[in-house]
Amino acid sequence: MALGKTCRYCSPCEIVMVHRNELEAEIARGLSPVAPEVVGSDYLVFGTIEKKIWQQGLGSSGKPIAEILRHVADFKHHYDLQYEPGGWHPVAREPRRE
Repeated sequence: MALGKTCRYCSPCEIVMVHRNELEAEIARGLSPVAPEVVGSDYLVFGTIEKKIWQQGLGSSGKPIAEILRHVADFKHHYDLQYEPGGWHPVAREPRRE
């Protein structure tokens, strides 16, 4: 499944970032009509695709998967980013883990 999801990008770090809940909502919206049994299953995001190629794939004729895969830039690493907002917190409070 090729999503048209716009994500955050840090150019100095060369990292594409997406919130899991946003991504899973897009996956559910796209797969519910055609394969509702797979919604909520494990998945793998393996890269990004050139926007021009993605848009061409939206046409009625579509593109063969082999052609599309030639235009995919696969991810080299996967990171689980955590964010702890700054500020004053009680001493007994443990850092939030999700």
